[in-house]
Amino acid sequence: LVHLLTISGVHVGLIGGWIFLVARLLGLRRDPALIAAAAVSTAYVGFIGWPAPATRAAALAVVLARCRVRQRHVRSDELLAATCLIVLLTDPWAVLDLGGWLSAAALWGATRFSRWTDAALGNSFGWRTLGSSVGATPATAPITVWALGTVAPIGIVLNFAAIPIAAVAVPGVLVSLLLQPIAPVLARLGRYDDAVGAY
Repeated sequence: LVHLLTISGVHVGLIGGWIFLVARLLGLRRDPALIAAAAVSTAYVGFIGWPAPATRAAALAVVLARCRVRQRHVRSDELLAATCLIVLLTDPWAVLDLGGWLSAAALWGATRFSRWTDAALGNSFGWRTLGSSVGATPATAPITVWALGTVAPIGIVLNFAAIPIAAVAVPGVLVSLLLQPIAPVLARLGRYDDAVGAY
């Protein structure tokens, strides 16, 4: 839950996913929509200051978009390794960042185990969420025990509610931040419309 509530790779993935979805709904083809999602994700990460987990996710969005556009087969382990290398080239001190370690380990565990659940059980939202959560928990357990002194297996169950809530809340917060500079103008327009309607 902390991972979903803090600025992390999950935020970048959710924002990129929403941008891709909106671009497709507006009629963009898949390749331009992927490029738009990667560009907005990278701009968002630059806006928040390039934290290691978010930088890894932005690098993943860019490399994945490039591979899909060029119709290259994407292998998850090599993709994760490349994005971790990009993070270290961007900020060598990220090797000491707990969030960076947790982000990379969680993604590795989630992709490994969800690959198995996709083949054995199907790739519906429920099975994929279960596979990702179960895979991420043991992958991050040694790091969380060492750094935080605990492991929270209850997160496997909580993710079924938390991920959909975060999928709506994170873009909502981003939109509110983007609209914040023009909020006073919109508020004045709303009061003007109310006043005109009263007459």
